[in-house]
Amino acid sequence: MQLTSQDYKKIKNLAKQWGKIISEEAFGEAGPGLDVSFSDMEKVWAAAAEGLAEGTAAEALTRQAEKMSTSESCPKCGADCSTTSQERTLQALNGKATWQEPKGYCKKCRCSFFPSACAIRD
Repeated sequence: MQLTSQDYKKIKNLAKQWGKIISEEAFGEAGPGLDVSFSDMEKVWAAAAEGLAEGTAAEALTRQAEKMSTSESCPKCGADCSTTSQERTLQALNGKATWQEPKGYCKKCRCSFFPSACAIRD
């Protein structure tokens, strides 16, 4: 599935709406007082952006991991192998994202493999 520029605009507008909620949470309904510096406001914006990115990544990666198979074919011998998952932290554009990477082990030929890496090569 490819997102279009229109899809990205909708996502950005949704995040802007959350910005109103976050601003009220941080500064109250009246907004920041004159004693709040630009730097202080910037720290709130950065925390909000980081939290939104982390939450979106966690949800998307969790849902994707739920679609992973519990068995895969061994890339060396083709035997059917059960898979487990291993937590992996990735560096994303706006911070780090953690996902459950599928990991396989073939008892027949004693080969360890990562199905996601095998799929990239195909």
